[in-house]
Amino acid sequence: MKEWLTRLRTAYEGLSSREQMLVLGAAGLIGIALLYLVIVSPIRSFAASASERVTTAEQELEVVRRLRREYDEVHGRLATVEERIRRLLIESTCSEESMRCR
Repeated sequence: MKEWLTRLRTAYEGLSSREQMLVLGAAGLIGIALLYLVIVSPIRSFAASASERVTTAEQELEVVRRLRREYDEVHGRLATVEERIRRLLIESTCSEESMRCR
């Protein structure tokens, strides 16, 4: 690894000042591109993904709320039917035994 760095430094020092500035500029652009790819892009992707997850969670919450309303409605109707059945059973039991029922 040291060998490579020594060769690069020697080659760089052998360039004219204009060429050195050009190499530094290109290295800077490559560094900026790498920073974008390694840091900025993943953060933006995570933020977009988080936004999509929030939207999905809100939609699922709305579905759960709708299902709860439907459940409450059906449960209420079921309670009414159960009460009617209970009254009918009591009435039929009372009539079979010739009792007076309320």
